[in-house]
Amino acid sequence: MKSQVSFKFDGLHNKESILHILKQRLEGLKYKIEKEGRDVYRIYVASKEGGNKTFEVCYGIQCFCVKDSNREL
Repeated sequence: MKSQVSFKFDGLHNKESILHILKQRLEGLKYKIEKEGRDVYRIYVASKEGGNKTFEVCYGIQCFCVKDSNREL
């Protein structure tokens, strides 16, 4: 499955809360987290829900999310 949305977040301490929200709101969630810099991470997200709903859920977490199909999850 290709990623549909990606966004940056700071600090691994935020990882669990972000994943908790995504798992609650998106069916068939797939994700990949990559470190981009010191305490800056990018999460690539895909789900069975479709691109628009996945984007809306991610936008609710981080308004600077982008539609992104660059990663295989």
